[in-house]
Parts: sequence; C-alpha cells; structure tokens
Amino acid sequence: GFYSQPIASKENYLTEWRYDGSNTVYLVWPEGATNVDIQADNNSRTKATATMADGYATITITDLQEDDVAFEVSYQLSDNEVRPHVHLRVVDVRTGLGFYQARNGEDGFARENGAGLNRSFGTVGKGSHREVQFVITGEKETIVPLSNLTYDEDYIEIIDRGNNCVELAFKKFGETELSVAVGEETTYTMPITIGLPDLGFYSSPEATEDTYLNEWIYTGEDAAIYLICRNGTLTGVTGVGDNASGVSVTILKGGKAAEIQLTELPDEGHLDVRAEYTRDGVSDHGDASVGFLMPQLVVNLSLPEGVSEAEVILWDKEGTAALASQPEMRRIGSMAVFPSVGPGEYRLTVEHQGCATRTYAIDVTQGKVTVVDAVVTALGDLNGSRETDISDMACLYDWLYLGKYTGALATERDYFRAVADVNEDGYVNILDYQALYEMVKAQ
Repeated sequence: GFYSQPIASKENYLTEWRYDGSNTVYLVWPEGATNVDIQADNNSRTKATATMADGYATITITDLQEDDVAFEVSYQLSDNEVRPHVHLRVVDVRTGLGFYQARNGEDGFARENGAGLNRSFGTVGKGSHREVQFVITGEKETIVPLSNLTYDEDYIEIIDRGNNCVELAFKKFGETELSVAVGEETTYTMPITIGLPDLGFYSSPEATEDTYLNEWIYTGEDAAIYLICRNGTLTGVTGVGDNASGVSVTILKGGKAAEIQLTELPDEGHLDVRAEYTRDGVSDHGDASVGFLMPQLVVNLSLPEGVSEAEVILWDKEGTAALASQPEMRRIGSMAVFPSVGPGEYRLTVEHQGCATRTYAIDVTQGKVTVVDAVVTALGDLNGSRETDISDMACLYDWLYLGKYTGALATERDYFRAVADVNEDGYVNILDYQALYEMVKAQ
C-alpha cells in the first residue's frame, strides 16, 4: 500500500495523494518479501518513478496527466509469487492556472462532467478550437472570469460562452501564452504552443505546417486526406458517429499515415475518426476531427513570384458584366473557395496589378464541385520563367517581326498577347518591346 512515511501504519496509510508538486509518497511491501520488482503501469498517462529502498520505494511524479498513479508490483512471499496492481488517487493541489475542458460543448464543465483538471494545452493545432473554463488552482479553486484573461489576439481568439466558459480558437503557428493577474502582485501564466498536433489531418502523407489541415475542402469522390500520428504507428482508423460507415481507410507503409477517402458525405460540417496506434510499444487510441466543406467552386491559384493573392471575380456567361452580388469567397492557402454558387454558366477572371488578367469559362453544376486551375503570369514573362529576362525579349521579337508564337505561352495565343501587352495600352507593338527592355535592364 501507499503511505505518507516509509513505515506501514494506520496513521500513515493513504487513500489519496494531495500532490503539491514536490511531495512524495511511499509504496511499502510486506515484511519478508523478496525479489521485489516495481514497474510503472504503461497504460497510465501519469508518469512516475519508484526509487527502491529496504522495505519500501519512494514514489515521485514526473508528469501528472490523470487523477491517479499506478504500478505493477511483483515479489516472493512464503514461496508464493505475488503480482498486485496498485494505484492511488491523486488530488492536484498545486497553485496556478488550470482549466476544465467541455465534454458536451454547451454548459457545465467542471468535475460533474467527468472532465479532469488540465494545467497545459500541450501542442494545439492551428485552427483548432477548445471550449474551457479557467480556474486558479490550489486547496480551493477559483473560477477565472473572461475579463481577467490576458492574451495575444494575433494568436488566440476568445469567445464568451457564458457562465465563465470560453471558446478558444488558435489562429496561427507559434509560441504564445495566456495570463491571469491575481491581486496586484501575482500573475499566473500558461504557455501555449500552436503547432502540429500528435494526431492530425494533412493534405499529403508528410506532416508540415504547409500541409496541415483544420478544414478539408472536398473536391470530389477521388479526393483524399491523410491522418498522421507524428509520434506513433497507426494500426487502424475508423469513422466515429455520423461518419462511422462513410470512411474508406488505407494504412500507408510503416503506419505513419492513413489515406482517407469518403464513401458517404458527412451530414455535419466535420469529419470525425478514431485512430488506434502504438507508441513506445504500448497500444493506445485517440480521436481526431477536421472541418468539412464541399464547395460549389474551387479556384486553385498559381501566381507569380512575390504575389500572394489575386482578385477573383465572377461574371455573367458572356463576360460583359460582373455579378452585382458576388457570392461568398474564402481564401484558404492558394485556393479561392466559393461555398455556394448557383448552378449555371459563368466567366471567371483572376487579376492582379502587374499581371495579365486570366479569364475562364466555367459551368457550375448542382451537387458537384467545379475546380479551376488558374495560372496567372506577370506582364512580359513570355517564357514562363517567373521573371523577365532576355529570353522574354526574344519571344516578343519572334511575334513582332516573324509572326511566331514561342515560349511557355505559345499554345495560348490570346493569353500570350495579354502578357505581351507590357504597357497595358491594349495593343502589342514596339512600345511593349521597349517597355520590356526597360524592365529587363532594371533588374
């Protein structure tokens, strides 16, 4: 059993460990026991060590993750081998900033919901959300009102959910912190790392900040995303809840990633899965969720070097007038996403200052994703090298004096002429050649 001193007595016997961050307890075995061996329970998320001595072991917590500590013990006693599993409830009484996480996403989220106290977020995924109730911990807990929280709005958005409960949205990768002032002299701080989660969704089998997804823009039945366990090996993935029967999974070689495709579309705006995996030889499981959007129109933008975004406009099908009310558009990475566009024929233009405007004829069909790969080229870049140089002048010379289309745009004659109109006067002539010469000369 567990005791407050290394002597087994009624006075020292413990039914719970009131852990203040530095105190230890003692695991005492029967007098006369031999060949004593104590190993931490690998299934427990709380990590602790046992330092052996004569008749007892000193127990020290190294990472408190759950409200108990557990060990597998074996010893010989009177020619019998005994193998008890022992555990002790841990009550965390350290003073500091902590939180309880909502289980139902609505109200009531302290201990009555079975949610344990957390003292850190660990690494949270960019774009992820947590609904929590902050408390100052210790022998007595005090709920923290929203007005007392200090945080960097570039990294975190906080929404008041009432009853001193808040929803946190993590906006960009990096290191940040939350803090709470208690009185005039004491401030408690909680560091937060916004990065790649241990278990998350990606656009490719490689886990990087560029491939990480907090929302899946679904582009059709051949579309796939990848679930990656960064510190473990995946052994199985299944859909959860409404997604239970609509997920097709292929575990990739080595178990570092699972390719996921859909056989049924989710009813809700998210995809939920449960992953089984091994980590350090121990089996475990975890849940992961990603937002889900099946838009009507997706424009994949390929832009010149140094151009981060372009204006995307929908026109009537003849291209004579832009739609008076442009549909909602969201920019996600290099994509322009239109969640809802009425079925019909349209013209779509992509433009940016210093680039030749691209125009595409599109046909949007109800219940189907229309995907446009829009490649926008800087004025004068006729050879497609993403910069203007002497070879662009050669391409323009061939057209002006020989009537030949050469370079990367040779097969797109209308767009070739748009890119060749360097001075943007509506004509392609020697003045454009002179303007291109000045551009090349200035580099």
